[in-house]
Amino acid sequence: MPENKDVTVIRRAEAADLPRLAEAEQVCFGQEAWDAEGLEWLFNDLEVCFWLLEDEAGKLRSWVVWGKGTRSFQAADIPAFSGDLGNHRFIRVMSIATLPEFRGSGFARSLLVEGLEKAQAEGYSGAVLEVRPRNFPARRLYESLGFYRVAVLPAWFQSPEEDGEIWVKQF
Repeated sequence: MPENKDVTVIRRAEAADLPRLAEAEQVCFGQEAWDAEGLEWLFNDLEVCFWLLEDEAGKLRSWVVWGKGTRSFQAADIPAFSGDLGNHRFIRVMSIATLPEFRGSGFARSLLVEGLEKAQAEGYSGAVLEVRPRNFPARRLYESLGFYRVAVLPAWFQSPEEDGEIWVKQF
């Protein structure tokens, strides 16, 4: 549970949430944010799941976007991954963010833990995500949850241009 003492709720996003998600994306990701049209397109993809963490009044604090099915990865398709899992599937963390005023409160951790538990129950063998090398708070969070770096993606991020890292967690 988050360290913050306020009551929080984790729930699946609804179409009515998209406008405030678009605003929150802009706050957290700037030029690399998904715009309203991109969010709607992803939201309507049956293999993409948006989960929100809100306070009891419905104020958004954090969110995660999961890629399932064809939006997930087979172990063999993860660059430089040395796991011996053949055709096992890894759920993809497509995006995760916490609004700046709530960072460090454990909200992203809560979303990840709950989502990873659901993914394992659904038969996924692990999870995969991409992260900026200089995003030290995110990297510490992922490492604390058992993720580890398996590859570097040259010039993966565009604004500013920066390599990306692929991290995986096996269940």
